[in-house]
Amino acid sequence: MTNSVTDDGTGHLDMYLKILDDDRILVGEYSEPFDNAEQQLNAGRLDDNADFLEAYVKPDGTTFTVERLPMPGHRSSSLGEIPFTYINSTFFNGVNLWPATSYDDWRASRDAAQATWEAVLPDMEHVWIDATELSFYSGAIHCVTRTIPAVEAGDWVADGSCGGQTCVAPEGGYTGRCVPGADGADACFGPEWLCGCNDCDGGCVTPEDPCEGVTYLGCCEGSTLSYCEAQQLYQVACEDSCGWDGASGFYNCGSSGEDPTGDHPRACGGAGCAIDCADRVCGDDGCGGSCGECSGDNLCVAGTCRSDCEDCTPGEIGCSGDVAWLCTEGEGGCNQHHTVDCSVTGRTCDGGDCVEPVAEPEPDVIESDTSPAPDATADGDVGPSPGDSSLGGDGATNDVSAIDGDVPIGRIVSGGGCAAGDATGPPWALLLAAGVLNALRRRRRPRGVAA
Repeated sequence: MTNSVTDDGTGHLDMYLKILDDDRILVGEYSEPFDNAEQQLNAGRLDDNADFLEAYVKPDGTTFTVERLPMPGHRSSSLGEIPFTYINSTFFNGVNLWPATSYDDWRASRDAAQATWEAVLPDMEHVWIDATELSFYSGAIHCVTRTIPAVEAGDWVADGSCGGQTCVAPEGGYTGRCVPGADGADACFGPEWLCGCNDCDGGCVTPEDPCEGVTYLGCCEGSTLSYCEAQQLYQVACEDSCGWDGASGFYNCGSSGEDPTGDHPRACGGAGCAIDCADRVCGDDGCGGSCGECSGDNLCVAGTCRSDCEDCTPGEIGCSGDVAWLCTEGEGGCNQHHTVDCSVTGRTCDGGDCVEPVAEPEPDVIESDTSPAPDATADGDVGPSPGDSSLGGDGATNDVSAIDGDVPIGRIVSGGGCAAGDATGPPWALLLAAGVLNALRRRRRPRGVAA
């Protein structure tokens, strides 16, 4: 058992594998860069197939040698992305007819495939056949040469061309719906059907177009993209513009303008579009183009350049000084600040909310001491002398008083012994007294605070 290619409509082994002889097998190979996710997935599946076949032990005890052949890639159609192959070939009379296409961007891979065929089968003549039309229906050369119809061969019918959604063909040619009708190429070929759906016995009813005339290449209505893939109509509301993507060859979001060939109108329904920039100085012109650009930080909103848009995210809050603001979503992305001045109610802004201001604690106020200096008399004379009888034997006083009635301290005066001297004392004594007094004053508790 091997892994099939996931997006191939046939599910057949011959789309990715070819037996060269009794000992060698050729397996398709996708290489980076990959065109899409399916291609990347199938690259791994084909690698797994090659590993499985190389490890397989045949009944005679031998193993296979696995060669690899490049896979060309995918092409767009009204049925989606179609995988093409170089490996679906037919051998006969020393000739290998292998499928290829004339697409210029696949010329390098086609040349690589030709070189691989010549290397693995050097004794055969290798001729590539343009199998583009067959490949759009899945399958290629080997798929259509397995059997030969038992009917008289008919005349060759020239290809037709797509006229809107219907094939315009020469006499005897297919005149049905353009299928696949995509990839920028006409897809009207083959003979005229002999009867409805080629079911000449019972006939059949051709189903209505589920995509209402929209193809894989798509179209635009304003900034809305519509396209058909796998018989399903998809619509996308583009964030900016909708127009022709020249690199990809279809209409897409983020692009502008119309298919320059004129084969695929921008407007859905087949009609061309009319540019409309009346009363507009910027933005979409109705045909994927632009009516102009806004300068600086201005934002285009409904065709007008706006300078009052805020650079913020809807729902975001904040403060500008004492002003609280909330960011709200505006038209065309022109977001706005809705503000409240907190100072009007005596409040301040914190974290986008108006809050009551935090009260500062009252400072520790110390009353100035206006009482007379120690031992000072009413007339300014210094108090008792060292020999005064009110002094102790060492000259220290026994009289104490309280400062403001709170913390009592002893008077600082001159005494006998080493401290004896002038009643005013030396300068350092006054400094010491002032230091002690200040230290005691700093120990006062703030008013109104319980101990």
